[in-house]
Amino acid sequence: MDRISNLPDEIICHIGSFLSAREAAFTTVLSKRWHNLFTIVPDLHFDSSVKDGESLTDFVDRVMALPASSRVNKLSLKWWFDEDTDSAQFDEDTEPEDTEPAQFDQINRSLRVVLKRGVADFYLWVHGKQGYTLPFEVFTCETVTKLSLGSGFAIDFLPENALLPALKTLSLYHVRFYEFGRCAFKTLLASSPVLEELTVCGVNWELWKWSRTVSSSSLKRLTIMRKQWDAFDDSDFKSISFDTPSLAYLYYSDYVPKEYLSVNLDSLVETKLYLCPEENYMWGKGDEKRFNPINLLHGLKNVETLNLYTIMTAEVSLLYCFHSIFKFLQLLFKKCFTFWNIR
Repeated sequence: MDRISNLPDEIICHIGSFLSAREAAFTTVLSKRWHNLFTIVPDLHFDSSVKDGESLTDFVDRVMALPASSRVNKLSLKWWFDEDTDSAQFDEDTEPEDTEPAQFDQINRSLRVVLKRGVADFYLWVHGKQGYTLPFEVFTCETVTKLSLGSGFAIDFLPENALLPALKTLSLYHVRFYEFGRCAFKTLLASSPVLEELTVCGVNWELWKWSRTVSSSSLKRLTIMRKQWDAFDDSDFKSISFDTPSLAYLYYSDYVPKEYLSVNLDSLVETKLYLCPEENYMWGKGDEKRFNPINLLHGLKNVETLNLYTIMTAEVSLLYCFHSIFKFLQLLFKKCFTFWNIR
């Protein structure tokens, strides 16, 4: 037996990941032991920002050439619209404004193939000038355990059979939810029965008119991070709800809504807060009539470590805790509060 065949399965599969689907198929004639090993593709990667790299068309062709029996462990696809370079892939008669929808179609063709190949780690970053729509197969994949989606597109609605039974980690970067009638964000969480970690980065909750509830009985870690702190419009920013009874860790950075309608944080152990009432504004007298975050503060009753990132966040705790002074003093003496990076 040759030396390569004596290598562990993981190393042989790693070697095979550098080959095209066609080349990998040819290598199976070397040994019967290789037949099943080369049906496993550890990693599929495409990044349009890499100059002189693989084109989107070449990547899609490579994916479409995968044997029906092949399995993909991880997909990482990053695509930015570049009119000068990307439009060159299409016919001269194709108008520039038509190239992006055509590329969206190419992306979704490859995604549908990969989603049928047992993918576990799914990272998709698509950013273009026009709207992009995820294929429904993303929300019905039974094998994906880690899902990362971005950037700038909207999820309008989910299919009625949406279910991600293995999903444990979900990351959303600058993704918007616009479904009328149903809460698409809440539907996504309800379709993920074993979800343990959720990251929502670049969130503007005031624009998510139908998706201001985080509800998950299995969620253990939650990160909500606002990136844009200007052009804030709180005219319709009425409420946010947290129904997360198993949550142990919360990082929450955002503007405060008018109220926290419902809060279930009974298992919370560690919390990091960066909260302010509105753009370039400090908490002061009269704010207790404009904002009512008391339910959120009551939800912190079991917290052991509380990090307040700014003096604004400390002020909201003191301002509203006068409404429940005895509970606040009890919490203060029983728990360990850590105030750091206060400015």
